Amino acid sequence: MIINSASHLKIGIDKIPADIVIRFPNVTKLTLIENDIQSNEQQLIMNINRIIPLIQLTHLVIFDRHFDIFQLIEFLRFSSNIQSLTFISVSFIDLFCLSIEQIDLVNCISKTSKVTKLCIQDDCSSLPSLAKG
Repeated sequence: MIINSASHLKIGIDKIPADIVIRFPNVTKLTLIENDIQSNEQQLIMNINRIIPLIQLTHLVIFDRHFDIFQLIEFLRFSSNIQSLTFISVSFIDLFCLSIEQIDLVNCISKTSKVTKLCIQDDCSSLPSLAKG
């Protein structure tokens, strides 16, 4: 089934079945909503790319506190036309260590990236208190 009328799609990352037959060829804005599992980056990209051509995305919204830097790197690698990137309640506090290959990939992505708008939204009440009292 092909749905041509949709330009914005909201999906749960862990809700994408491997045998999905629905396609959204005109989607340019994608919102990834929270999941309860850690997704394999490559499998995540392949599953989403089967329903939406990632190369045509211009807006990406990530509303998932479990989404990590490795998933972001893979997404930007295959979605080179993203102009607007929004993070909602994404945890940037987690420590991560990038391999040499990942650092090279980040450098390559940063040279070709078309992102001109970055928005970070968070619920400050959920952040740990930094003040001691």
